Amino acid sequence: MNSILFPGTFDPPTLGHLDIVERASTLAAKVYVGIAVNSSKQTLLSLAERQAMLRTITSHLSNVEIVVIEGLVADYVQKHHIQAIVRGIRGASDCEAELSMASANRRMVGIETLFLHASEELAHLSSTLIRDIARSGKHLESFVPASIVERIYAAVRS
Repeated sequence: MNSILFPGTFDPPTLGHLDIVERASTLAAKVYVGIAVNSSKQTLLSLAERQAMLRTITSHLSNVEIVVIEGLVADYVQKHHIQAIVRGIRGASDCEAELSMASANRRMVGIETLFLHASEELAHLSSTLIRDIARSGKHLESFVPASIVERIYAAVRS
C-alpha cells in the first residue's frame, strides 16, 4: 500500500496513538497522521502544539508525515489520493462510532478503513483521561511519550 491516513484530534497524543502510528508505518510506504480541525471542539492544546508534539514523538519514523485536516477526512483522502484510513480500536465501546464513520467514508469516496486493535496495556488510554490526569498533577509517564510530558503539564497550567 502506498499511503494511509491516521486521523484524530490528538489532544494530547498518547502512547496508544504512537503505538498505532508505529504499527501503521509497517503497513504502507507513507503514513499521514492527520490532525483533524474541529471548530466546535474545545482543545487543551493549540494546533501548533499538537503538530510539534506529534513531530517529536514520530521523528524516528521516516515514512510518517504530520498534516492538518480542515473539513471532512473523506475529502482529504480523495484530494491526496490516500489508499486507506487507519483507526485504533480500544474496545467494544469504540466500535459503533468507528464503524459508522468508516461506512460513511466508504460511501462518500470509496475509501476503506483498517482497524488496529489497541495493545492490551494501552487500551485504557484516551486523550480525555490524559488531560484529567495532567490537571490533577499526577504522573503522565505511563501514558504519554516522555518527550512531551512537560509540554502537557505546561498547557494545563496556562
